[in-house]
Amino acid sequence: MEYFSDYLERLNIDGDDFPSRVQGRREKRFRAFLKRTVYSSDQITDEAGNKYIGSIHPTKDSEKTCIYTFMSLKKDVFNPGQLITNDGNTWLITHKTLDDTLGYNKYLLMYLPTILTITDGDEKFSFPARITNDSAEAIEDFFSTLSSTNRSYREPDRNIKVICKNYDYFKKDQKTMIEGDTFKIEGINKTAVPGCIYLTLGQCLTDAALSIEADDTDDSFWG
Repeated sequence: MEYFSDYLERLNIDGDDFPSRVQGRREKRFRAFLKRTVYSSDQITDEAGNKYIGSIHPTKDSEKTCIYTFMSLKKDVFNPGQLITNDGNTWLITHKTLDDTLGYNKYLLMYLPTILTITDGDEKFSFPARITNDSAEAIEDFFSTLSSTNRSYREPDRNIKVICKNYDYFKKDQKTMIEGDTFKIEGINKTAVPGCIYLTLGQCLTDAALSIEADDTDDSFWG
């Protein structure tokens, strides 16, 4: 009987039944992968300050799309619209892959290199964002593709675009300054990607009183 108990213990080391054992082995393989890959980090932090281990790595099109892949342990669940930081960089989760057969959770991330400040009268609100212009077609294509089934989505005018987390603060005609020029919010799209927001900024001709500047922290400022 002692031998049989040892046998069951070894058999069930990864789970109590066949499906759970298969899943347990997949999760073991992912943990082993995290020990090997150069993209592994145990300092991935959410907005509440909780730390996680995972892997943030580029895709073959990351230089064009600004989209990266994030893989986390199965027990650590994130959702589109959440922000995470790693090694001083801020990332916006834009998509979650729904696949229970994987030994990990898989997400798409967008790198947010800029701290932008919006002013509304005497109020100011700063947030991490990605600023793009008409040349950053890959980012526009990414948002257009994800929203292609949403009939309420309409491609905004070809001005400067800001991509960030969906904050309730934004409203039209709020202003910001980018590289010495003043812009105001002309369009707000909350339907393209759940949890994220897509702002269209139009340039103001004159506004000498505004002195808020964007803090650019990355050479790839224009996506």
